[in-house]
Amino acid sequence: MTKNEIKNISLTLFTKYGYEGTALSEIAKRVGIQKPSIYNHFKNKDDLFLCLFEEILEEHIQQVEQFVEEINTLSSEEKLKHILLDTCNYYKNHEDKATFLKRAMIFPPEHLKHILNESFLRSEESFSAILHDIFVEGIDKKKYAKGKSRT
Repeated sequence: MTKNEIKNISLTLFTKYGYEGTALSEIAKRVGIQKPSIYNHFKNKDDLFLCLFEEILEEHIQQVEQFVEEINTLSSEEKLKHILLDTCNYYKNHEDKATFLKRAMIFPPEHLKHILNESFLRSEESFSAILHDIFVEGIDKKKYAKGKSRT
């Protein structure tokens, strides 16, 4: 339970104050533990920050994959529409996670910038692969013309 509490409090603090403005001592204080107890769950502040970042990205991809399975009988056009709406709703209903991701990408800790960018690109590749399959399905069913825009 403590690990999840640490992550929840950290998400709130990193979202509000950023990486540099969040101290492990403040996280520990809000969780109600001593700072050294954090090291039972995370190597350091970087590990905690990256863990949150990765989990949020993965959670969204998993949600989209599950959602695509649920709407698999819809047309490709309807699937794309539903995925867009679902993604918007996800970030609307998880503002803290959306804000954390935005802040991490716009104002990344300099020493973690490369790692964050790589993780984000992997997540985007997964999301793009899902969308790609739906577009290919639409092209195969003549819903979309390959290489032409719909007007």
